[in-house]
Amino acid sequence: MKTILTFLLSFTCVLFMYSQEFHSELDDYLHHAQYQKAIEYIDKQQPTKELLSQKAFCYKTLRNYPKAIEILESLSQEYPMDISVKLDLATCYESVAKHTQGISCYDELIKMDSTNMYFHIQKADLLYQSEKYQPALDIYSQIDGRLESGYLNKRLGMCFEKLNQSDSAKVYFTQALEIDSTDSYSAVSLVKLYIKQEDYMNALIHSEAFIWRDSTNAQMNFLNAFTYYSADDYRTAAERFEKCRAKGDSSLMVNRGLGISYYFLKDSKRAQPYLHLAYEQDTTNNVVLHSLALTSCDLGYYRDAINYYKTLMKREIPGDAKLYMFFAGLSSAFEGEGEYGNAISNYSRALQYADMYQKMELTYKIAQLCEEKLQDYLGAYNAYKQYRVSLFNCQTNSNDSTEIQSIDERLALLDKHIEFLKEKSNEQFGIGKNIDSTVNIIRSH
Repeated sequence: MKTILTFLLSFTCVLFMYSQEFHSELDDYLHHAQYQKAIEYIDKQQPTKELLSQKAFCYKTLRNYPKAIEILESLSQEYPMDISVKLDLATCYESVAKHTQGISCYDELIKMDSTNMYFHIQKADLLYQSEKYQPALDIYSQIDGRLESGYLNKRLGMCFEKLNQSDSAKVYFTQALEIDSTDSYSAVSLVKLYIKQEDYMNALIHSEAFIWRDSTNAQMNFLNAFTYYSADDYRTAAERFEKCRAKGDSSLMVNRGLGISYYFLKDSKRAQPYLHLAYEQDTTNNVVLHSLALTSCDLGYYRDAINYYKTLMKREIPGDAKLYMFFAGLSSAFEGEGEYGNAISNYSRALQYADMYQKMELTYKIAQLCEEKLQDYLGAYNAYKQYRVSLFNCQTNSNDSTEIQSIDERLALLDKHIEFLKEKSNEQFGIGKNIDSTVNIIRSH
C-alpha cells in the first residue's frame, strides 16, 4: 500500500513539473512576442480550450484574422456561453469588416449580460460602420444619460452629422469637448459644421481655442486658415496657411489656399509657386489653372499663360461668363507675347460671350492693336466704328446727365479719329477704295 501511494505521489509530481515546464515554455514565446513559434509549439500539444484560445490570440496578433476566426468559431460552437470567446470572435469579425457577423456576436453577448454597456456601444459602433446611422443612433441615445462619456457624445454627434442634423451634431460634439478638451475629432467636426453653415465667427472661435491648447494639430491649423479664406480675409488666411507649411503641411489644400489667397491679394509673385505646386498635385482643378494663367500673364510668362488657357479651352466649361474670361485672358497672353494677330482673333471670339460693356472694352482693344501694333488702319477703322456703336448704346441707356455729356465729347473726338483712319486706309489701299464695303472683321460678333 505504501508503495502504491509513493508511486501515485511521484506520478503526480512528474505531471505537475511537466505542466509547469509546458506553461513556462509557451509563456516565454508569448512574452517575447514569438507568436509563430508559439503556434508551432501549440500544434504539437494535445488541443485544449486554453491552448486553442491562445492560438487564436497569436493569429489575431499576427493579423491573420481568418485563421483566428476559424478557431474562435469552433470554440464558440463548443462553448456557446463563453463570453471571452464570443467577444474575441466579434473583434475579429470587425477587423475584417464582417459587420453583420460582428453585430450578431454582440446580440448574443447582450443576451448573456444585458447590463454590460460596452457590448451595446460596440454593437452601435458596428451599425455605424455599416452606414446604419439611425439604428446606431437609437442605441447610443438609449445609453445616453446612463453613462457620461465623451466617446458616447462624439458618436452621437457623428450619427446626427451623417443624418444631416447639423444643429444636433454640434450640441453633442460640444458636449464631448466639455468632457475632453483634447478630443481633436470632435473639435475638427464642430469647426467643419460651422464652416459648412458659413458661420465663420464660431468656426474661428472654436478653431482658435483648440489651437491655443494644441498648436500641432495639422487639420485644425488648416481649418483655421480655411475659415479666414472662406470669410474673404485673404491676408490672414495666407499667414495661417504659411504656418501650416512651416509645420510641414504641404498638402494640396494648403498650397491651393496659399496660391489663391495671394492671387486675391494681387501678389502674383507669391501666388505663382504655390499655384504651380497645387496644379502639379491636381491638374483637374480649373480654378487653380485659371489663377495660374492669370498670374503667369501678370509676371510676363506669356507662353505659359497661353498653354494654360489652351488647356482650359479643351475642357467642357459651361457659361458665357467663363468663356469670355478665358478668351479675353488668352488674348492678353498673346498680346504680351507680341502675337498681335492671335490676340485680335481671340478678342473677337471673346465678343461672342461679352455683355454690352465688355464688348465696348474689347472692340477698343482690337482697334488699338490694329492701329498701333499692326498699322492695319482698315481693321482699326472697322473696330472703332463698332466701338462707337457700343459707346452710343451706353449713352442711350444712361440717366446720368454728366455721363451723357462726357460720352458726347468722346463721340465727337472718336468721329474725328475714325475719319483720320478712313483717310489712312485710303492711302494704304489706294485712293477711291470704298472701305465701308470691306468685310468688318468683327461684324459677325
